[in-house]
Amino acid sequence: MEIQAEPMKHQERQQNQELFTSLLASGCPELLANCLARRSIHCAEDQAIQLSRLPPARGLKDMEAASQRVLLAIDRAEPIVVVGDYDADGATATATLVLGLRRMGAVCHFVVPDRFRLGYGLSRALIEELLTQTRKTNTQPRLIITVDNGINAVEAVAYAKSEGLEVIVTDHHLPGAQLPDCLVVDPHREDCSFPFKTIAGVGLAFYLLIAVRTLLIKTKPEAQPARIDDLLALVAMGTVADLVRLCADNRRLVQQGLVRLRQGIAPLGLLAMFEAAGRDASQAVANDFGFAIAPMLNAAGRLTEMSLGIYCLMEADPARAKTMAEELRELNQARKRIQQEQSEQALAMAQLMLNKAPESNLLVVSHADWHEGIVGLIASRLKERWGVPVFAFAPSRENPDLLKGSGRSVGGIHLRDCLARVDSLEPGLLDRFGGHAMAAGLTLERNRLEAFNQRLTQAVKGLYENSEALLAKGCLLTDGELRADQLCLESALALEDQVWGQGFEPPLFENHFQVLHQRPLKERHQRLRLGLLKKTGEPWAGEPLEAIWFNAPPAVETMLHLAYRLGVNRFRGWPELQLEVVADLRNEQLQ
Repeated sequence: MEIQAEPMKHQERQQNQELFTSLLASGCPELLANCLARRSIHCAEDQAIQLSRLPPARGLKDMEAASQRVLLAIDRAEPIVVVGDYDADGATATATLVLGLRRMGAVCHFVVPDRFRLGYGLSRALIEELLTQTRKTNTQPRLIITVDNGINAVEAVAYAKSEGLEVIVTDHHLPGAQLPDCLVVDPHREDCSFPFKTIAGVGLAFYLLIAVRTLLIKTKPEAQPARIDDLLALVAMGTVADLVRLCADNRRLVQQGLVRLRQGIAPLGLLAMFEAAGRDASQAVANDFGFAIAPMLNAAGRLTEMSLGIYCLMEADPARAKTMAEELRELNQARKRIQQEQSEQALAMAQLMLNKAPESNLLVVSHADWHEGIVGLIASRLKERWGVPVFAFAPSRENPDLLKGSGRSVGGIHLRDCLARVDSLEPGLLDRFGGHAMAAGLTLERNRLEAFNQRLTQAVKGLYENSEALLAKGCLLTDGELRADQLCLESALALEDQVWGQGFEPPLFENHFQVLHQRPLKERHQRLRLGLLKKTGEPWAGEPLEAIWFNAPPAVETMLHLAYRLGVNRFRGWPELQLEVVADLRNEQLQ
């Protein structure tokens, strides 16, 4: 049964006229200039993609010392172990750092914690397992480098040091009250003035490679510098997948990765994943990462463990890379089936909650049969439906008395800050927590869920009661109406060539249409042929427009006021314009 959304407000983004004029003068097409100006982006500066515009690695606290320690390990042939994470950012960061360091002569391997047994990040249990395994083969590491984790691993780092191990933490999450007693590369350190605060974990891993490579060139000028620019394709994928804010520097990294990927300058395993997903790497766009490739990679971490995905990204043999990519595709298909069933349960559950308390500014849902690897996707689905922060919980596979939760937020509400406030309101309520602005995770005892709900409500109200983030609940921002001459393939291709994402939302337009034809597709989707209306009730004119509406209502009305995006359909092998319906503004049906 289709679940009706709450009444939805929509409004048009305000255009910055001065920027719009400047962009037009620089040669930017009118439609693109309009969208960029509404996002306060200046084409000549913020849109420049040269890597030379990135802030230098030396601006990161402890980066120089970290690169010197890594170079020492390379010179001494000391085994290095990279400790990664089980999401796409952590996986791409792990593969990036291991591949790069190996090219520079390092003896380097990786481990990723099993999310079901060991949980997130560097822990004493993970170190104990690592030491047990390496002592048997006499390959005990001297140096551990974390990627996308470790900033709060104070006890684990202390244990590692007691066992004679050195640790370098590279992480982009917010620090706690105390930093680990080791070299810490994190832009959020209070004593770090590095301006690129929204860098992803994989971006930091790449920065460490740049610093080590620069040091190698300086100290060994006779050596051939290792090539690492092909790894930018991994940096691009991890950056998009982790939903970090796409500031100008993140867009540069993504665009540089896409440029190389389209030329085939990328790890073989990533190219194999594109093939398995039915996507053309030579025509890759940022959306391919978020909607096709990263979900395949994440499926390994959600349903089994992430090593398969990392090995695929690092594989140099074409046949093995293809086999592993197919395994990831099959895992993703299984993930989709589980997600569909459990998301439907969550949607119905959330609707009942909002019926009872329509003023709610957040949702907390839980089910005894949900899969702990899927709860983040459930939270994301509910957040997209109702435009409020959502936490979804499932029982821990290892300990049913514990709940594993994952949260997704809306712009302006920082989830990790909210969890920190909960922890201060009731110390001990949260077993552990971490994350960043838009996504966070936590563990708590099963019988404390209601207490968490109450404290979270209290925390959000205390931090954001009068903020625009809560006032904008259910508000959909559009870039206004398009003229008939702008509804063309050229417009769609111009927008597609840009990097859009978190904090730099893809353009969303609105117009009135007449439905000329509709054809149902599987899973409640609809393929439509539309006629553009100048005003509601007028007959359509011009060429009909093809459109796709995912999760559409079963009965589509004849006259619609749609919010939509300009998409490119390459299903038949050549590009065609396709409108992608996001919402029916007339009937207030948010998808």
